[in-house]
Amino acid sequence: MTRNTIMRVLLTTSFALLPFATVTAQQTDQPEASGWNIRWQAKAEVERDDNVFHLSPDQMFKMERVDSMENLSERYKNMSSIEDVIIPVALEFGASRENGIFALPLSMQIGIEYQSYTKNPKRSHVILDLVFQQKVSSDGRVRFQSQYVPSLFWKNYLADARDSIGRVSAGERVYKPGTYREWDVSLDYKHQFHGLLRWVDGSFLIGYRSRTYDDPFPSRNQSAIRLGPGLEFDFTKWWTAEVGFVYEYGRSPITAEVMILDEPDYLLDFNHDLDVADLNRRTVQNVDRSRNAALINAATTFKPIKGLSISAKYEYLRRQYLSQELIDPGNRDRVDKRNGVRIAIDYNVVLGLHLRVGYRYEKQVTETPADPEVLGETADYLVRGFVVGAKWRF
Repeated sequence: MTRNTIMRVLLTTSFALLPFATVTAQQTDQPEASGWNIRWQAKAEVERDDNVFHLSPDQMFKMERVDSMENLSERYKNMSSIEDVIIPVALEFGASRENGIFALPLSMQIGIEYQSYTKNPKRSHVILDLVFQQKVSSDGRVRFQSQYVPSLFWKNYLADARDSIGRVSAGERVYKPGTYREWDVSLDYKHQFHGLLRWVDGSFLIGYRSRTYDDPFPSRNQSAIRLGPGLEFDFTKWWTAEVGFVYEYGRSPITAEVMILDEPDYLLDFNHDLDVADLNRRTVQNVDRSRNAALINAATTFKPIKGLSISAKYEYLRRQYLSQELIDPGNRDRVDKRNGVRIAIDYNVVLGLHLRVGYRYEKQVTETPADPEVLGETADYLVRGFVVGAKWRF
């Protein structure tokens, strides 16, 4: 089944069922003969993103300039627009029962989402989700989550270069699509406290992520383990908040990779002509994209009136790259610092029908003694996005 077929099926199903949303929703969570409560929902959104590929200002300028030599190198092939309008459409199936394992409540949810990029169709992709949640005591529950992305084009990266005039010109660079598949699983335990802390829930998460790139970019593969605690606060019936910390230990293979570098920056004779004065020379060097990361997040939700929910979330991410390779300007002694804010308003219009609007702001600053953009790496960037959507629960 092609991506276009999947999108058509999801769109047709979602909107065809909209007239029946309020009627069918009245049957939600009614026990089946087997003891299972069955439910499903459809979601459709429209999102605008003003920096889809997380380009730096310099990269954005080059992409907008439409240089003929960079077109020859295919640096921006299938990257038609810096900004995009994205249409995520999803179907989710859920089931729950009061007598699961240990005769305690059990629930599960399976979802498929198709994200359609209207201006950069190469970026469109499918996301598969699976969630199991089991109560293990009157105060605790365990949740298992899994997400799989079969194929996602991120952007083009330098793969090779030719050298016919004593230096590598823009048209002699060879770019290939950086496309990967990703599998992410996590397990977390949540515990409800009592006594003076009865309004606090504590949790702990452990997870694993595997990202594998198509050839010719095995050096971008990464495996990561993450773990961290979290707290949720129920201050009142209409005001809740949460804070969390996650540490990620990520490792990538050390792999030889083509670079275009200036000899004077390193005082090395890349082309063996007995001087160190040449610019834009092709060289093959080892690259290590291993890194550790720390994520701090805080969120709060207000429900001033019935059916209305207003939420805000702040995230701070710090990545420290660990490369010890002698010539690895994109990763050696590099630290990324990223701040992000999300705001969302959700309103239950009628039983089963929710409308949502949201805003996203994300800014990253990179600290490194070299310029990571020599390899086409993401450095400083700014992203702003707006989303409007609807969710129907049947």
